[in-house]
Amino acid sequence: MKLTSTTVLSLLICILCTCSKEEKFIPLNEQYLKDVKVEGAEKVTLDNNQNFIQVVLPENYSRDVIDLDFTVYDGYELQAYSALPNTPKSNPTNKMTIEFKGMLPVRVTVLRKKNSTFRNYPVYVEQMGPLKVSMAADTLCVLRHDTENSIAYVYSPTQIISGIGTIPGSPNAAYPVITITDTLTKIKLTGEFRGFAFPMKTDTSVLPLKNLIVQLLYQGKSFTFPGKKQLSMNSKDCNLVLDGRIITRKN
Repeated sequence: MKLTSTTVLSLLICILCTCSKEEKFIPLNEQYLKDVKVEGAEKVTLDNNQNFIQVVLPENYSRDVIDLDFTVYDGYELQAYSALPNTPKSNPTNKMTIEFKGMLPVRVTVLRKKNSTFRNYPVYVEQMGPLKVSMAADTLCVLRHDTENSIAYVYSPTQIISGIGTIPGSPNAAYPVITITDTLTKIKLTGEFRGFAFPMKTDTSVLPLKNLIVQLLYQGKSFTFPGKKQLSMNSKDCNLVLDGRIITRKN
């Protein structure tokens, strides 16, 4: 039997009309997560089509964490965030506190209890204001070198003070860029800033480099680290302390 578009439309109307008047039709793209609020945020966007949460913080936001308050639909539940895989737990409070500065976006999971299907919502955070980052040591260290691709993985303990939230800060956003320029040899290295580490395309035969100017670039903003830095592969230079642990260069 050939169905015309009018017939198909009529069938759909009949099916919908058989639903109880007390039942509320919820669009598919809203079934899992209804709303999210963040204390102190300038703007919070919940995108149920692409499944992500975008948080924008004002310049004067001084905490390293954000408090999220979720609203889910009946029949769904928020899963407690865990660093361990395959260990989801119910979060009856629908509240969550996450670190964000220089961190990867945390993926929030909402579970449909009826059939255990779920959706993940990464939480992206942008913070307004100028770039400001502190660096704990004047020596940047090559912890690992990919000789086949000439990529040096450079490390230095850093602390983001303002201007950067999660890395990346929004879906499809570029990473912050860090540049290292030797003021004597004019050698310039460029890489992605990923918090503590930044992979850079370089030949380690040029190391060590001294008298370095280190600059961070992000979304049209720039920040120059104070003082001159050096880049080294020397084990004595590269035994750095992070959170009380000794970080030693790996060959």
